[in-house]
Amino acid sequence: MKTAIGVVIAILMSSLQGASLSLAQEADYRTIPGQRLGRFELGKPLDAFNLGINTRQDRRLMRGGLPFINTDFYSGPNVKLHSCKTDGLVLAAVVTRMLEHPETDSEIIKYKTVEGIGIGTDETDALRLLGRPAGTGGEWTSRHGAIEVRIRQINCPGLLVRIDEANRKIFEIGVETPGAWAACERAVRARPSAAASGVPLPTDVRVVPPGPTVPPDLAAFSGRWVGVWDGVLDHVFIIEEITPPGARFVYAWGTAPQWDIRRPGWVRASGQFVGAELQGRLPATASVTYRRAQNDTLGATYELGGTSRATMVRLGE
Repeated sequence: MKTAIGVVIAILMSSLQGASLSLAQEADYRTIPGQRLGRFELGKPLDAFNLGINTRQDRRLMRGGLPFINTDFYSGPNVKLHSCKTDGLVLAAVVTRMLEHPETDSEIIKYKTVEGIGIGTDETDALRLLGRPAGTGGEWTSRHGAIEVRIRQINCPGLLVRIDEANRKIFEIGVETPGAWAACERAVRARPSAAASGVPLPTDVRVVPPGPTVPPDLAAFSGRWVGVWDGVLDHVFIIEEITPPGARFVYAWGTAPQWDIRRPGWVRASGQFVGAELQGRLPATASVTYRRAQNDTLGATYELGGTSRATMVRLGE
């Protein structure tokens, strides 16, 4: 499915006329000045770190399906950065020792917190510098390449500290702005259009209010919707006009490095209502289906050699 979506996106991109999505940036929460993990200072945009092309990007969804956090993964160093969709500023950074590639240790040990804690720090030294932890996050076994490692987590305010039980040294460490995840979620709930950041739309989008001859169950589809395909690819769906039994809509997408989709875009298409569903066709014979669901959401499916799913949440006009 991932490869199929990438093929369709490549075909769609060849027909784009160029567009951009303009969303106001606002400071909905504040980071602590100077809070950092090595050179990764929180409160800065991703491009401030010159990390190059990300290898993967995930979305964190709040209850109800609205995306509010982007998580970007980079290699060399092995780091993931979390940013809020309202402003794109980094609110958490995590670096992980690549146990199957010890030759990278010389680079990864450079990344330390302001307390001097970093990859390879002995547990006893970490506790001496940090003081009594707030608690433990449990223990589990995780596979890193061909290596299995037993992990124990130490909970400290604003820090993620994970210990390799085999040598009692830190193998993963992260820093975050205390309370920022909850604050970001509140900010996106207050301004849902931020959930669509990074997805371009045509500049002439216009939603035509359904007329009196449009049945209420079809009229409920009208408007702007946002979701995430399989928790990976941002998707915006806008029904511009309903003329039963058909509808005209904008299908727009963001980026997903792990699916080899690195250019966002949009295309206009049309579909037909079949029962309680709107069925549309995209280039390369891909099909999309949207159906009414609970709490004024849409259940969406994308089919081409496989199936992807998303929950679409209504956006304000």
